[in-house]
Amino acid sequence: MIKNEINKFEAFLRITLKSKKNSIGIIFLALIAPLSIRFFFIFLLATTLLPDDLFTKRIRLILPIGFSRKEIFVFSVVFGVLLITIASLLFNTMISNSINFIELSKSILFFFFYFSFSLFSVFFKSGKFLIPTIIFILDIMISSFSLKNSFVSNITPLQQSNLILSFIFAFSSLIFAYFLFTTNKNEKW
Repeated sequence: MIKNEINKFEAFLRITLKSKKNSIGIIFLALIAPLSIRFFFIFLLATTLLPDDLFTKRIRLILPIGFSRKEIFVFSVVFGVLLITIASLLFNTMISNSINFIELSKSILFFFFYFSFSLFSVFFKSGKFLIPTIIFILDIMISSFSLKNSFVSNITPLQQSNLILSFIFAFSSLIFAYFLFTTNKNEKW
């Protein structure tokens, strides 16, 4: 059972890397940067994976190969988390020779949030960038106002003042996107 899933994940990686090797390669290299710069490239990564496949209708080519919707969603998320983790570990070991798990957690939560909202944007026929870009700009504005003790600063993807609340918010967004993607069989994306 596990070997079958690993083989499917490997096939998914081959398909994804073959179709998006240039953009993912550039984003991966850019992810090996300080956290403040890395957030922008995590944003691009989140919109490059499954939301891009839905937006460009490439999902029609992936589904008949034998992947379920659940597998496509989970594999996309796992692939994004792996890229972020590897890049973060490379950066931290090059700079400080240690691992910063708080920074890694913030990067992954940021990815969950924008991956979800990119999917929402595609579901609501707004392209893959519109809703996430508006939220990203609002997030930058909220962060610049330094509303440190507000509820919004606790869950906002850039500040994440409270990691537990940020996790709950980002993960619930991801679960909602999962249910939208796996239950919505509308192939008109």
